[in-house]
Amino acid sequence: MVVEAFVTGLLSALGDLAMKEADGLLAVPGEVQRLQSTLRTIRLVLRDAERRRIDDEAIDDWLRELKDAMYDADDILDECRVQAEKKPTERAGAPKRRRFSWFSGFRRHVELTHEIGARIRDLNRRLEENSARRTAFDFRVYSDPKPTSRVSRKTSPVLESDIVGTVMEEDARDLVELLTKEDTRRNVLVLAIVGIGGIGKTTLAQKVFHDDRTKACFRRSMWVCVSQEFVESDVLRDIIAGAGGSDGGARSRALLEPVVESLLRGNKFLLVLDDVWSEHIWEDLLRNPLQGGAAGSRVLVTTRNEGIARRMKAVHTHRMKLLPLHDGWSLLCKKVAHRDDEERDARSLADIGLKIVEKCDGLPLAIKTIGGVLCTNGLSRRAWEQVLRSAAWSQTGLPEGVNGALYLSYEDLPSQLKQCFLYCAMFPEDYIHLRQYLIQFWIAEGFVQAAGDLTPEEAGEEYYRELIRRSLLQPHPMYHDQFGCTMHDLLRSLAHFLTRDESLFVTDVQQGWKSTASAKLRRVSVIAPGTQRLQPILDAIKKQESVRTLLLERTSVSEMDVDDHLRKLRRLRVLHLADTRILRLPQHIGELIHLRYLDLSDCHIRELPESIGNLVNLQYLILNRSRISHLPKSVVKLHNLRSLDLECVPVEGFPSGIGRLQHLNVLRGLVVNTGRAWCSLEEVSNLRRLRWLAISKLERAWAAAEPGEAAAKGLRNNQDLEWVEMHCSPCRADTPPPSFGYAEEEMERIERVFDTALHPPSSLDKLEIQHFFGRRYPTWLTTASVGLLLPNLRRLVLVDCRLCPWLPPWGSSLTWSFFG
Repeated sequence: MVVEAFVTGLLSALGDLAMKEADGLLAVPGEVQRLQSTLRTIRLVLRDAERRRIDDEAIDDWLRELKDAMYDADDILDECRVQAEKKPTERAGAPKRRRFSWFSGFRRHVELTHEIGARIRDLNRRLEENSARRTAFDFRVYSDPKPTSRVSRKTSPVLESDIVGTVMEEDARDLVELLTKEDTRRNVLVLAIVGIGGIGKTTLAQKVFHDDRTKACFRRSMWVCVSQEFVESDVLRDIIAGAGGSDGGARSRALLEPVVESLLRGNKFLLVLDDVWSEHIWEDLLRNPLQGGAAGSRVLVTTRNEGIARRMKAVHTHRMKLLPLHDGWSLLCKKVAHRDDEERDARSLADIGLKIVEKCDGLPLAIKTIGGVLCTNGLSRRAWEQVLRSAAWSQTGLPEGVNGALYLSYEDLPSQLKQCFLYCAMFPEDYIHLRQYLIQFWIAEGFVQAAGDLTPEEAGEEYYRELIRRSLLQPHPMYHDQFGCTMHDLLRSLAHFLTRDESLFVTDVQQGWKSTASAKLRRVSVIAPGTQRLQPILDAIKKQESVRTLLLERTSVSEMDVDDHLRKLRRLRVLHLADTRILRLPQHIGELIHLRYLDLSDCHIRELPESIGNLVNLQYLILNRSRISHLPKSVVKLHNLRSLDLECVPVEGFPSGIGRLQHLNVLRGLVVNTGRAWCSLEEVSNLRRLRWLAISKLERAWAAAEPGEAAAKGLRNNQDLEWVEMHCSPCRADTPPPSFGYAEEEMERIERVFDTALHPPSSLDKLEIQHFFGRRYPTWLTTASVGLLLPNLRRLVLVDCRLCPWLPPWGSSLTWSFFG
């Protein structure tokens, strides 16, 4: 946690309180104002304290104590919010209060209010003692927090090239020549690219991999990110997917190896193993299943260790060179200047810029991140000189391979972005972060401060794009519009170092749990194959009662373990149990009043307890690919819910009342039904903040086609809606054409449903229609004025609309995908 950001958030929360009423109800006159005053005083020195804690153990201890107090303050305010949610509903017609007070909801809860009041008084005492000690450190005072820069939410889907000069081009050409020429020594030959972290090994390998001559030479081309923490089954699955095969759901090495061998036998292939830290991946895992490849097959390895290349019997090793000064300057200019006038301004600063490049030691990663700093601070001589003179260049005590340029790039971030950047280290090396879910983690942890008319998700997208713009996150080329990104392992190493006192990431369960003994952990991530024995680390985690984020993925955690953890870890904000083997959640999950994020994707869980409705702070409920057949009625009480995600879930319907969840912006897997007990399409039209809507089993939408005001408007008033998926169930395979088993009445009804109840708004950006069994497309999609009705539509996907003889009349401005 970055203390400056936390204090800023707490001050904002306290500013929402009705001070006099709060003091009176809590029987602590003046204590809330006293808390505000102390926090404002402390905030002035936090930026300097965060910077100096790396080298000064006393300052580090001072900050750690302050963090403890901040976390306690956050919990107290959260409990105030929860109690406010329990206030009686205001009488109809009664005048509304001008200013909402959290405390009006628990006037009668005397014992609780006095307990909270006593905790605030004790908190003030601790903070004032801590604040008094700050004078001994002679901190530098900053009057205003560093603002979060605003960036455009519109970006190009084309990724910028980071290749400059002729050296990289020549190296790539030489490597392509070596990979594609005949060599009869062995069927499968290994070549290697070797160099220090951040020097551009992956960039060179990508250029070779995507070269036209490479594509033409090999029948199968596969790219696998290995990393230091690789899991054997994951590597094998990635090879299978890259070769165009299917793993059939297999998880074990014993089942996956024969699939790899079968896919590659007799085929000439290229396999890139990026970021290899041990030769064991070749000797113990891949050598044997790959030997059946056809003559001319190649394995290209990138590694920091030349000894690994030798032990893998590489027939050629390419040693990366540091970027020459003039090429480094060209790369810096490319990062800071995007228009001709900006390039002219940058060139006028060449004298300072070359000195900055020199400090980056020829590392492309360092130059790119410093480019992000300069771009943010502006193309002025004064701003560039400040960067050149920054003390961060000479920061000591950093992890191996992390130079001052990378630390300066982190140090330049606004405090809110620092927290978001650090959180990305909770996941494995080379992990692909999907934009939507990463932002949800940030919001659930309270890292995102939405300003003006922005929603938290929109503010989070600005944070996300800013981190990419600063090269602290790298867009993944497989995803359009920067939807997926990765974190360079050097930057991940820096983030681990900066959060070492409160965060733990574990893949090796036998070793990882030992480091939990002395730390007071707030965030724990365990991502380990189900074969590892988890009990030691699970027992250690249960003792860490301050944990706010718990990520358990692909582990063999038992229901009893989950039960125990939910009883002990009462401060949880984020609970991620994806791809675990649990079948149910205990009723007392409803006691986790701080919980904002719950992910049960890919679990075998079949139902949720009714107590889920007690999670009044819950914002994100993610159940993708679980086995849940029905949602509890209490889910409609989750009025702070922002995302309800049930992709590929066999749910029979949603309870009536979903339309009251006015903060929902993502609703996927919705199934509508007839009858008052079920959610209807008319209810969905009331969710005016929806951005992404996916509806399944639309053949059930009988009532939605009936005449009526709500049905006639359809979704046209949902002007925030950008992405809509409209899915009917696929027809049975044994039904013959031309009607494929559908009655005339059914076809007419589904046409009416699509024409009226599903009429989309003009804001729509993406539309997908699957298994539609009407005999014509909806009228709003086939009218001559469709360009006026849906002026923002960029992508249209039509899947198995087999009864429609003609495609809609769209022009070249739209990206089409048509299947069946």
